[in-house]
Amino acid sequence: MSSDTSFLGYSVPVEVKRCLPILNKIKDLQKIELVADFVLAYLAGGDFTEEMFNQICVDLDFERKICSTLFTGLYYVLRHAIRNRVKSNGFKMGLEELKVPNKTINQIWKAYLKRLLFS
Repeated sequence: MSSDTSFLGYSVPVEVKRCLPILNKIKDLQKIELVADFVLAYLAGGDFTEEMFNQICVDLDFERKICSTLFTGLYYVLRHAIRNRVKSNGFKMGLEELKVPNKTINQIWKAYLKRLLFS
């Protein structure tokens, strides 16, 4: 990837675009980090059932559709970052380019950083 291209590529996937308004509305930042952790566990090959996903939605107090949109958007972001072996700062800059609020960036970045440190 060139330095002027996001780790997501030249165009932002629709799934990520749909996720952004939800990220901007969530007040409880711990919820964002929990979803990001869940996505990273899934990407690492975790065995998750629909019941487990539904329980996470209930635990986070999200409607299933919102939970699903959030999971899918973060899945695309984190999967692209992992596949492209994006360094910590590049990941943070990519989220800034998407206009994700700084406080939200920090929660997603923390989850990504844990993945970098323990992989």
